[in-house]
Amino acid sequence: MCSYSGIDFKKIPDEEKVNEFKGLLKCAFSSVFRVWCPLILCSVIAYQTEIDSLTKRSKTAESAFLSLYKVLAEAPDPYPLLEAAIVSCYTPTHHASLPLRIF
Repeated sequence: MCSYSGIDFKKIPDEEKVNEFKGLLKCAFSSVFRVWCPLILCSVIAYQTEIDSLTKRSKTAESAFLSLYKVLAEAPDPYPLLEAAIVSCYTPTHHASLPLRIF
């Protein structure tokens, strides 16, 4: 605990105030540190927990995307099948006025 008070500091001779002021600063810093350190520590722990949660979520999303991409990459190209279906549905006698357009 700090033993400094405003009255004690005023009674100190001017020559000794510089050295005593250093002690007063150390005392004030230790008091502030004792109060704020647990709050800062809790904030850092909460922040790290949130970062860990976001990292886990990101890894899960990347894994799901990669597994979906692998399945889609192995699937055959649907364009030739769709082209054949359009050509087989098109009969010039019934739809002579419609042009054949394949995209």
